[in-house]
Amino acid sequence: MPVVLQHRGGTGRQAPHPVGARPEGQRVMPAEASLELQKAALSYLARGWVLTFMAHGTKAPTHSGWNTLANAISTPEQARRVWNGTARNIGIVHGLGAVKTCSFDVDQVEYTRTVLTELGIELDTLREGVPCVRGNPANFRLLWRQPDGMDLPLVRLEWPDPTDPLKKITVFELRAGANQDVLPPSKHPSGRFYEWVTPLPDDPAEHPEPPAALLELWKNWSAWLPELQAACPWSTPPEPKAAPRQQPAKPHLDIIGRFNQAHDVRAILEEHGYRLRGRSRFLPPNSTSGIPSVRILDGGKVFSTNGSCPLNDGHAHDPFSVFSILEHRGDAAAAIKDAARLLGIELKSEPKAGRATQSDSAAPDPLRRETIPPEPFPAEALGSILYPAMQAIQETVQAPIPLIAQSLLGAAALAAQPHANIIIDGRVTPLSLFLITIGASGERKTGVDTIALAPVLARQRELVDIHKSALADHKNQARIWEQAEAAAIKEKVTDLGKVRAARQEKAEALKSLGEQPPEPPLLPNLLAGDPTSEGLFKLFAAGQPSLGLFSDEGALFVGGHALSREARLRTIGALSKLWDGRPLDRVRGGDGASILYDRRLSLHLMMQPLIAAELLSDPVYTDQGFLARVLLAWPETTAGKRPYVSIDPTQSPAIGGYWRALSALLHRPPSQREGTRNELTPRPLTLSAEAKAEWIAYFNAIEAQLGDGKPLEPIRAFAAKAAEHAARLAGVLTLIADPEAREIGRNAVRSGILLMEYYVTEAVRIQDGGVADPELKQAQRLLDWLQGLSDPRIHLAKVYQFGPSGIRDAKTARHLLGVLVKHRWLFPIPDGCEVDGKFRKEVWRIVREGVAT
Repeated sequence: MPVVLQHRGGTGRQAPHPVGARPEGQRVMPAEASLELQKAALSYLARGWVLTFMAHGTKAPTHSGWNTLANAISTPEQARRVWNGTARNIGIVHGLGAVKTCSFDVDQVEYTRTVLTELGIELDTLREGVPCVRGNPANFRLLWRQPDGMDLPLVRLEWPDPTDPLKKITVFELRAGANQDVLPPSKHPSGRFYEWVTPLPDDPAEHPEPPAALLELWKNWSAWLPELQAACPWSTPPEPKAAPRQQPAKPHLDIIGRFNQAHDVRAILEEHGYRLRGRSRFLPPNSTSGIPSVRILDGGKVFSTNGSCPLNDGHAHDPFSVFSILEHRGDAAAAIKDAARLLGIELKSEPKAGRATQSDSAAPDPLRRETIPPEPFPAEALGSILYPAMQAIQETVQAPIPLIAQSLLGAAALAAQPHANIIIDGRVTPLSLFLITIGASGERKTGVDTIALAPVLARQRELVDIHKSALADHKNQARIWEQAEAAAIKEKVTDLGKVRAARQEKAEALKSLGEQPPEPPLLPNLLAGDPTSEGLFKLFAAGQPSLGLFSDEGALFVGGHALSREARLRTIGALSKLWDGRPLDRVRGGDGASILYDRRLSLHLMMQPLIAAELLSDPVYTDQGFLARVLLAWPETTAGKRPYVSIDPTQSPAIGGYWRALSALLHRPPSQREGTRNELTPRPLTLSAEAKAEWIAYFNAIEAQLGDGKPLEPIRAFAAKAAEHAARLAGVLTLIADPEAREIGRNAVRSGILLMEYYVTEAVRIQDGGVADPELKQAQRLLDWLQGLSDPRIHLAKVYQFGPSGIRDAKTARHLLGVLVKHRWLFPIPDGCEVDGKFRKEVWRIVREGVAT
């Protein structure tokens, strides 16, 4: 059954003659139209709305700053001036009024009905009692009051045009924020007049809010978008691959088949706490996003895209596979025994321990599995400043959305980090973010960073000019000080009494000069490309207290001196200290010991997959905790799908708003410790009571999945910091939106958690692909070496004597050979044989690539 949507509010009596109602086709003179529009505008203002205007018969304002409070219409006096003899259309700016609004703009009614029905939402029920505007008879728009404390984005569902697959059609839009909708009695471009099909309630307090089901869709748009696009009747989405399963013996195959026939996968899900939402979707237990992201496919299999769900492995699962994973943690042998018990089947024989259940003729498995596609990035969680900027950059540069988001978050963290620390129960957390984005050449990394870092580069240029002027003044002051010092100690005195007096006079003279010569001005650098730990220390000692380590060519950093074998432990240690907010210290023979307090560093490196694989599989970065502090994104390429777009991104209002927000923070003097020039004292940024409750729930949900055998065990070090990462993201989004903020609200924490669900899922995906596994990396090197041998047999001694570097003892060699046996690239020769002129006890047969065994 479709979901019955209960609207909050909207139960009161509705106006019998809605504002702006007009008999169909009635013509009016301009002055009369202006008076009628003015009357309607005044009634809208009385509801707490903020308005804008546009030419009569058009749908978009053209004047600058129309969606800012300074240029919008918020008072009756302004309305009377605008609609004073000139007919102009009325628009409501959703996010500016004391009463904020949002709308559901339906462009294709039947297509919208189709997609909502797929989600278990009935369109006609959705319309009941909701103020509805119509300009074009073929579509309509519903207008709601936006719930208090929410900051909904503008989102749009597009499908391929059924008549031209290269074009797109808009199915519907969910509109809010700094966007506008035309109101009655404005004139539609077709010549008709906008009208209220369902009128506004008499009492503005009874204006309904969107139902919970639609709010869930709206707030988690990126997660839902693939499902909404897949609902297109003429588009065939790729079916997820069936879950791989080792081939059991034939009696066991019969058990699995009979189990699948006898059990409904829905019942298995419900038994394990999954809750049905709509007709074919389930909400996983302990879900923090509220997204029912586990769905039943047409064939009856289960497919999950939830980051914390154990069924989320990129494959579709039949009832037995679901039973095996949820009931037996993926232990197929235990699941078969239990399935047989449930079916009343007696198992007469069991596979002998240690004997493979697959035949030797099976093809070998790749050491690194093909990486499953990434989850959609929850772009709407970027908030009211970064999300519109991301949309504008994606529209023009057309780089992958996660790549754009990483650049924006990195720049935002650099701007925010000197101003506040998050305080949770006395624990101090900086706002610094470390991000790494992986992408091949041609992903337009430079183009994205050029826009994202423009305010930072502009501020750095200003600081360079200030530094030049200050440096000239400093040189003059230093010269004067040196001359005065020389004059103060120059005079020679021979009389002992005069000597003592002279010494006192010199001391007083030097004291008046100051004990130290004038300090040079701080270095202007805000960005550093390739610093060693020593270089970072010097830059922080003599420069700005807040820096960004950003590079669109991460290979220069990873392959440079900073991370050379001799220097990388020092560099990683320094970076980890800065992320934690701990002091930087240095002890050197020449200049003694130095300690720098309260410096801040954010990092964003973009690198190619080969370089990333080296970094992620190096145990040094894992063991030292560096990767646990990094938010990783490895998006799918957009190359080949980026036709030229003739739009200047610098003219985008959204990008302009982002630049202004960052520039305001970059120009804002940070609080500093008294008596210092560059030692920060960031103000405390606390969580509201509701935000803290959400954050604690997320912390506990993550912690419950970190144990042995639990879903997040493979990424335990990173996942253990997931709640802290979420708090940092929430803090950055809070300060970007409000530089004066002293409290993080619930919506910001929810956004931080939603972003972290993506990053946690991404970390699991990359880990599962074997990219970050140093053991598999070493086994792959051994396999590559074995494939180059002419003899198809290999013995143990040859591996550790002549094999790849890093394998120089029997224990390591035997272990890696075991890995290759497990993946069926080697088969033991049971009784040994003669190899290289000598009998060998431990010998294996090599499986050649592309050759059947």
